[in-house]
Amino acid sequence: MKSLNDFETRFLLAGKVIGVHGIRGVLKFHSYVDHGLLTPDNTLFYRAADHEIHRVSILSITPHKRIYLITLEGIKDRNQATAFVNTDMYIEKTALPELDEETYYWFQIQGLEVVDISGAHIGYIRSIMETGSNDVYIIEHNGEEYLIPAITSAVKSVDLNQKQMVVDHEQMIDY
Repeated sequence: MKSLNDFETRFLLAGKVIGVHGIRGVLKFHSYVDHGLLTPDNTLFYRAADHEIHRVSILSITPHKRIYLITLEGIKDRNQATAFVNTDMYIEKTALPELDEETYYWFQIQGLEVVDISGAHIGYIRSIMETGSNDVYIIEHNGEEYLIPAITSAVKSVDLNQKQMVVDHEQMIDY
């Protein structure tokens, strides 16, 4: 049996089934990823009650208010669809498009240790806030929160192998 770590290394949470729509097996889907990753014939994965990983193809996906209506292979009626409510759906990280150098996915940034340019520990990136002009990293240290904009004058380097971000602490804001 593969460990949870192997699962998290291979898959990225793409969204959650939050309900059913109609009688033909259509699911209400709340997406956590860019809509470009959710297209017909793409593969989603989920963990069943037996903890086995299952794959399912997207047959159709349509924006609907703030969610998507999604039809998945093998789900043909409301009863089958109801069994998927509250199911997390994943995509393989290998399906993600390559990014430009110095551009990162949020899941790569969250959890990184943050140090200042002298090497002093500042905290860890707890979450990321999307703003109109740039993202803002929320850094937590000993119960305190700090904000740092995701701009080159504030973020000096990111080393995913070392799981570390170097920042200019002068650019930080107490939250």
